[in-house]
Amino acid sequence: YIQHGTADQTVPYTESLAARARLCAGGSAVTLNTQQGGNHLTAVDPQPPLEWLKLLLTGVAPRNDCPK
Repeated sequence: YIQHGTADQTVPYTESLAARARLCAGGSAVTLNTQQGGNHLTAVDPQPPLEWLKLLLTGVAPRNDCPK
């Protein structure tokens, strides 16, 4: 699970895209939650990662955003 705001000037959004690419290339399933316009502080919405974790704990595969 990666959550990132597109306006983050502390850690560029492209870093998350690169991390997703590396994880996907290694065979991992990755959910990327992009928050349009979110910055380093405003992209900290706790609800999406909690929903993602809930899926895992109930045995449901979360959304996989790896390119096909």
